[in-house]
Order: sequence, then structure tokens, then C-alpha cells
Amino acid sequence: MKTTSKTSDTTAAQRKERKGSIPIQLLLLEDEEDEAFIVQRQLKRESEWTFIVTHVTSLEKAVATAQQASFDCALLDLSLPDAQGLESVTRFRSAIPNLPIVVRSGKSESETAMEAMDAGAQDYVVKGTVSGEWLGRVLRYAVERHTLTNDLIAAQREQTNLKDQVLAHVSHEFRNPLSAILGSLQLIQRFHQTMSPKRHAECIEVAIRNTGQLKRLTDDLFNAMQKDAGKLDISLATLNTTEALLQAHRSLVPAADTKSVGIVLDVSSDIPDVYADPHRLQQILMNLGDNAIKFTPKNASVLFSVRLWEKKPRFLHFTVSDSGPGIAPENREHIFERLFQTHSAVKSKGLGLGLFICRELVQSHGGEIWVTDNTSDTQNQGASFHFTMPAVLKPSIEDYPQKTSPVPALIPLSSGPNDGGF
Repeated sequence: MKTTSKTSDTTAAQRKERKGSIPIQLLLLEDEEDEAFIVQRQLKRESEWTFIVTHVTSLEKAVATAQQASFDCALLDLSLPDAQGLESVTRFRSAIPNLPIVVRSGKSESETAMEAMDAGAQDYVVKGTVSGEWLGRVLRYAVERHTLTNDLIAAQREQTNLKDQVLAHVSHEFRNPLSAILGSLQLIQRFHQTMSPKRHAECIEVAIRNTGQLKRLTDDLFNAMQKDAGKLDISLATLNTTEALLQAHRSLVPAADTKSVGIVLDVSSDIPDVYADPHRLQQILMNLGDNAIKFTPKNASVLFSVRLWEKKPRFLHFTVSDSGPGIAPENREHIFERLFQTHSAVKSKGLGLGLFICRELVQSHGGEIWVTDNTSDTQNQGASFHFTMPAVLKPSIEDYPQKTSPVPALIPLSSGPNDGGF
């Protein structure tokens, strides 16, 4: 018998060592001392996990204990001095709503088990019918199910909050341009016969400018939805880097001219091609360029530059710099998050999705994106947004394996009489 006991204890110890889990804090609600002793002995000797058991004999003591200490699970008897049947579950659940409960009862009726779980229990076991190993598993899985349920609820709540924020942003940001477009068109409709050509052109310009703003907002929303749905498609191609920057420059000139802002391109003549999606690269350049123009004061300039990235020479390093107020240090690590907006960005109108989309597009190309602030103590010099894209490098001689060819043997020519020579 002693040999059997040692073997059993050794097996249990090996199981616990194999699991190596953090001890589970268990609150045991059981008014019978013998039953409480059986549970603790079973969990100690037979369970795969380690349990630290706190034993209480009444529901009142259980609630008070759970309010003062942290537990992972409660093992609850349906027959307590101050609570009987399902009342034990409902009262404990009401007082301690976030602690998973496993019911342990002497009744084996399936109806009672279902009612207990409907009342908030994670599981139900019958006294005297389960081993310590099985009881430990039931308790452990109850904790895991409860954790997964809470994580799912938290994720759903976060998703709902995010949708509410997006809708709030959309309704707010769409209102002003829509009002401006409607107002301009109504003026043209009412006074088109008496309106001066200058005033007519101004109304048209207001409508076009605000329609462009609505298009940018709609594009941002569409791209954010594509990202969430896993449909942010990337079609890579070899592009002329200089031409890609010139295309962005041509598209940004009207907005820059309206603000009397210059656009400077700094590209060397030998810059290699870029390996990117043509449409997505323009999205990135236009988004960063549009932001730079917004924050650059009148008669200042926005700078676009591209170089081979010193950190990884097989990538191109693009930079878009403005001359605006810069970005506070506490905002730099959050600037690419969804819906994040600095105080100055809120004033400039937007959904807080543009930089988030830029980050997703750059990372989809295998690149990196970051921001640096150029503000000095004496003068506002703005911010610089940097991103990298794969470069298409021409192979050099070093890229080819060097092979040594054998030197062919020379055949000597002789003028002797018997060698068949000339």
C-alpha cells in the first residue's frame, strides 16, 4: 500500500510540474468541514493544477471575503446556512458579478444543473462522483471560459465605441462642407440672372473646394473599412520615383496655390525606381502633402525629398516636411493611431484616419513610417513625416558570383622534321 501511495503522489507531482501554471485562487463555499476537507485533499493530490483554497462556511462570509481579496473562481455548495438552492448562486452572483462560479451539490438532477447555469454558474458537479483531477479541470476551464467571455465582451464594447466615434466624427466633419456646397448652389439657383461673373465664380469655387473635402473624407472612410475587412489590396510594380513625386506635385499645386504655399522637390538624378503600388503610393504622398500644406503658413514651403535609406540601402527614404507648429512630444507616438487628432489637426478638419491609413499602406509594402519634429526654441520649423519603400536597384558586379575559369593549355608548335609542322 505504501508503494501505491508514493506512486500516486509522484504522478500528481509530475502532473503539476508539467503544467507549471500559476496557482489558481479558489474560494470554497462549503458549510460541512468533511466535504471541504475532501475537496482540498482532492485538488492537492490529484489535480493537474495548483490551487490555493480559501474556505468559508456561509454566503455572507463568502461575499465579504471576495470583496476584500482577489479570487479566480468560486466553488459553491447549494446548501448553506444562510442560503438554499439556487438562491446561493443568484445572491453570490449579484454581489460578486465578475467571479466565475462552479456549483457543487449532492443533487444529480440535470434540471437543477441547467437552472444553476441559467442563474450564472459556469459549471455543475455532483458530490462524490468526480475525481480531483476532473474537478480541477472543471474549475480551470471555468476560469478560462469566463476570461474568454470577458475578453469578447470587452472587444465588442471597444468595437461599438469605435463605431460610435467614427459616426460622430463623420456627422460632424461632413456637416460643414455639405452646408457650404448647398449654400453656394442655392445662391446660384436664386440669383443666377443678376449675379456678377465674379460672384458666380466664387460660388462655384466654394462648391468645388468643399466637394473635394468630402471626397477626401469618403476616401479615408473607405480605406479604413477596407483595412478592417482585410481587403486593403496592394498591386506592386516598378515605378519611376521622380515621376511619382511629380505626379503628386501636380495634384497638390492647386491647394498649395490657394494658400500661397510653395512645393519644393529634392530628388537626385540617379535615384533608383521604387517597387510599390502606384495608386497606394500616390495616396500616401497626397495625404502627407495635403496635411503639410494645411499646417504650412502663407509664403512658406513644403519639401518633398527622397534618398536611399542609410539604415537599409535597399529601401528608399521619403520625407515630407512642413513649416507649421510642429508636433508635441507626447503626441508623436500616437499620431498614426486610428481617430487620433492633435489640437491643431482638429481645427484643420478631418476624421483622424489619414495618417492611420498611411501607416497601414506603408507597412503593407514592408516599409516603416515615423515622424520627427523640427521645432526649435526660437522658431517654428514644423514636422517631417518619413516613410520607406522598397527600391529597385540595378545589379552590380558584386551581386554576381565570381567564378574562375581554367586556363586552356597551350599547344606548342614545332618546326621539327617529323612533327607535321610547317
